[in-house]
Amino acid sequence: MIQDLLQNFFIEIKYYRQNDSRLNLIFLDASKAFDKLWRDGLFFKLLNNVPDPIWRILYNYYRLSKIKIKYQDDLSGLIDTTEGVKQGGVLSPYLFNYFINDLIKRCAELNVGAKMNDINLSILAY
Repeated sequence: MIQDLLQNFFIEIKYYRQNDSRLNLIFLDASKAFDKLWRDGLFFKLLNNVPDPIWRILYNYYRLSKIKIKYQDDLSGLIDTTEGVKQGGVLSPYLFNYFINDLIKRCAELNVGAKMNDINLSILAY
């Protein structure tokens, strides 16, 4: 699926270039997105969209989370965390996707940018 979408995207770029049309591209590197996710915003979004017991478990799991930082051979004491989702956590990609999904939907609903066969290519995310 993603290969087909990327192939179509490159066909679209070729189309714009062949027709001397202006095409602006912006890429967002979200490589630190898991670390910086606004946790309060995530739990606000989840509040009425997951069963209350599940919400409470997730909320407390993150609220009570602690980390240690290792620098060279030194290990810190326990530190509270207030942002981000857990690195390597099974739910982390799902929680991040749930958090960011509204932004992606809003961008797509603007109905601007490149289209190919009724597919809006103005925002691509995975």
